[in-house]
Amino acid sequence: MTQMRIFLGAPVLLLLAACGDSTRPPAAAEVTLTMTAAPLDAIGAAVQVVAVVRDANGSVMENGVVIWTSSNANATVVAMDTSSRRATITAAATGDATITARSGEATASVSVTVTQTVAGFTAEGSGQSGTVDAPLPSPLVVRVTDRLGTPIAGHDVTFSVAGGGRVSAASVPTAADGTARIEWTLGKLVSEPQRVTALAGLFTRHFVATPRGAAPSAMKKVAGDGQSWYVNSAVPVRPAVLVTDIHGNGVAGADVTFTATNSSVTGAVQVTDGAGIATVGSWVLGNAGAASVTATAVAAGASATFNGTAQSSSPPVVVAVTGPVMQAAVEGREITALPAVRLADQSGTPVAGRRVTFTVTGGGGTTADATATSDANGIATMSSWTLGGVAGPNTVTATVDGLAVSNNNPVFTAIGCTGGGSTAGFTINVCFTTPVTDAQRMAFVNAAARWGSVITGDVSDFPFSLASPNCGAGAPALHLTIDDLLIFARIEPIDGVGQILGSAGWCYRRTGGLPLVGLMRFDEADVAGLVATDRFGDIILHEMGHVLGIGGSMWSTMGFLQNPGSSQSGAPLFDTHFTGVHAIVGFDQIGGLSYTGGAKVPVQNTGAAGSINSHWRESVLGNELMSPFLNTGSNPLTVLTVLSLRDLGYEVDPTHADQSSMSQLHEGGPVRGAVLDLSKVMLDVPKQTIDRNGRVQRVHQ
Repeated sequence: MTQMRIFLGAPVLLLLAACGDSTRPPAAAEVTLTMTAAPLDAIGAAVQVVAVVRDANGSVMENGVVIWTSSNANATVVAMDTSSRRATITAAATGDATITARSGEATASVSVTVTQTVAGFTAEGSGQSGTVDAPLPSPLVVRVTDRLGTPIAGHDVTFSVAGGGRVSAASVPTAADGTARIEWTLGKLVSEPQRVTALAGLFTRHFVATPRGAAPSAMKKVAGDGQSWYVNSAVPVRPAVLVTDIHGNGVAGADVTFTATNSSVTGAVQVTDGAGIATVGSWVLGNAGAASVTATAVAAGASATFNGTAQSSSPPVVVAVTGPVMQAAVEGREITALPAVRLADQSGTPVAGRRVTFTVTGGGGTTADATATSDANGIATMSSWTLGGVAGPNTVTATVDGLAVSNNNPVFTAIGCTGGGSTAGFTINVCFTTPVTDAQRMAFVNAAARWGSVITGDVSDFPFSLASPNCGAGAPALHLTIDDLLIFARIEPIDGVGQILGSAGWCYRRTGGLPLVGLMRFDEADVAGLVATDRFGDIILHEMGHVLGIGGSMWSTMGFLQNPGSSQSGAPLFDTHFTGVHAIVGFDQIGGLSYTGGAKVPVQNTGAAGSINSHWRESVLGNELMSPFLNTGSNPLTVLTVLSLRDLGYEVDPTHADQSSMSQLHEGGPVRGAVLDLSKVMLDVPKQTIDRNGRVQRVHQ
């Protein structure tokens, strides 16, 4: 038994030995990489590399472990997964490095070259101002970076100058933070361009500077010397001097004082302008004989004397108005087309040097300087004109000093306009072309504010320029931007009490758009009674609705007026109606759902030309504001009228309409003798369209 166990054990040991040899792991025989070279162009730039490990048989060893190393701190390598076969190489500094992948005894390597290529070039210090021939307050600084924003040190930046100045160095290497700095000394002349160009590789940056003159050092005469003119008259050419620095540059901001002998000056103390020139306000000669004026610049230590001769007579002069004699602007603001006159002698030759006084004679406006002197073309222009704070006519009278003046004292008129409505939304500007009382003015202002409360959307501003607007007699010139509607208002004699009340409507509308300029004209004989009975406000509110486009030509042009009626005697009766979808909604809201009298919305189909086709039908809508008759009671502005404006193109808020219903519009019926027939307001307002280029086209009604 013992011998058998020994015999059997030998093969078992042999088998065990054979099994031990078969499980030994294979050794790595070869490592290959996906790249052999990695050029990196910026600090922080990275690239991925993958190692493939094979055994002696050439088979890929999926479990082969790879160890990565770098020969130099210029580049780092970090394994990306647990098998270590993927790694990231990152540039850390400029220079070379070798990245090695090792598995067992097998290795492979990647040659890494780290450079920094210029990709960013910024500059600081442009836009400074400084004194000529002196360094600027701050240096010029450029910063060079690679594509990842890392500063590049040691890169040469070259600087070149235009304009006669100089820099502290033509070439500067960048510091560790990537910056290069130089000092820039400006050229000697302010007339020369002042520019420095910085160049780094293919990148260029420009610096500009504004030169100032140095300290004042000299002064010379540039205009106005040696004139012979008339006694007590301003010479045509005002004396002027040039103050310069040591380099001949004009010096701005220097004080110059003018003193006169046998004459007088206005604006005796002047400050040199940007070119270094100071000009006296005026030089008026005195008695016949020699006269002079001396200019002194204390800072420059210099003076100059202008000599002149006063003649013993004054020339005859004829005054002619130039520019608009009547225009409009917003109350309390400056007008843009200033009053001006042209002075000429009997042969038409311009007369220069004559003083003209512009006096505000009505409206309470103001001017910065009431006097002006005719120039070489004989033109004297008012310095400024700010209208009075209360809307209405403003006047200025121009008076030429001296004797033998023909057509003296012309009068210029500017209409002060008042704005109503919401300043954030729709604005109605009312321009009173005749004097009005406070009560009359407030009726227009309140009506504008009421319509502005329901029309909430702003309409784009419109530049309007017409010397003679076709919008009723006495319409002033308009040279302004309209926001959003402008109305001329006149209260004047027409035909006495109880006859024609006036006229109202729009005159100009934007081509294809909403009304822009309108007219409201009333007989002062009728207005007095309406104001006394507190009915004028409703009249103005109603008629302003027509200026906004309610009724007549706007309804027809936009295709909303159907079956228009005729005011001629014996004409057939049509079911005239308004087809705007929003107006129909408003009509239904106040009770029109049950209306069976015809199509919606019913429009006045009987009566005179002033009422037919332009109002809601009186028999259906009673006391609604835009019906043809106004009652002494309530005349509500209903949601019907508000929403009809939306059909015309306005942005509206119907919640601001007066709350009313169809039954309320008929409560009590009209009071005998108290109903006001608005057909007596003539619809004789001309209709035109105008585009933004000022092209006007007549609308055929």
